[in-house]
Amino acid sequence: MLKRIIKAKVFYISLILLILLIVLISQRSRIGQFIDTTPMDQYQINTNLKFTNSEDILAAITNSDNKDKGYFSFNTKNLVDKLDGYSWIKFVMVNKVWPNTVNIRLQEYKPYAIWTDGNKVGYITEDGKLFYSPKQEQQNAQQSENKVIDLNSDLIDNQIPVLISNQYYIQTALNYWLQVKDDLDSTNLSIKEIRVDSSDAWQILLSNGILLNLDSVNINESIRRFLLAAEQIKVPQGYLVDYVDLRYNNGISIKFIPENLAKNVLVTSLVPGKGGQPLYNANFSSEPVKGNYTDDLN
Repeated sequence: MLKRIIKAKVFYISLILLILLIVLISQRSRIGQFIDTTPMDQYQINTNLKFTNSEDILAAITNSDNKDKGYFSFNTKNLVDKLDGYSWIKFVMVNKVWPNTVNIRLQEYKPYAIWTDGNKVGYITEDGKLFYSPKQEQQNAQQSENKVIDLNSDLIDNQIPVLISNQYYIQTALNYWLQVKDDLDSTNLSIKEIRVDSSDAWQILLSNGILLNLDSVNINESIRRFLLAAEQIKVPQGYLVDYVDLRYNNGISIKFIPENLAKNVLVTSLVPGKGGQPLYNANFSSEPVKGNYTDDLN
């Protein structure tokens, strides 16, 4: 008799639990809405970011349909997809913390060089990936016949080199830059710009303001020839070096220019100082890369 009573109780309890489960499943959306009333409005974001600001995060939350959503309805995958769509973002991780906090961890691409083709400006990573910061994207979206490009709108490291080329040449020019950089390590010079135009003409602007015209077939050999000759050549008093032409099988050609004409012919904002000393040890001074850059590349 006791066993029958126990079995009956177990049966009725199981039946009640089954009914409750069915009700919970059928009404899960309403129940979720009832307990999901607190919006996710607290955001924890890592601070070691150069380009991303709070407006970018809020825009991604809104565009991922997560604005004012609660813990259960907040879709972290949608937010990851939106943040990952930003050109300057390398890695994204998002998780939720009860009851109303979103943890966001971002890793941005690191600029290795500034790139421009005369119409757009961006950054290149060390492995050759092109990306754009928010300010660069805003600048690139502007349409103007006489467009002026600000190369350093983000005010990053002034020592970062500039690559002027069509996108097609980015990886090639970066490879050359890394090779030439090794050749210059023994001097007090560094590369400020590499320029490649549509006719495959190569130019390198050194940190002392000297412009090198190079043979694209053998750039490294041309650089070594320049360094060898530079120890023997002095800049005449009152003159600056306009350019050094290294597109010869043997020897080099140097064009000097009076100091008072120099600012009108330089291809960038770099302003060289006075000559009168050996070429690559000349006491040139240069300004950091600034804005107001125009270029005639196609």
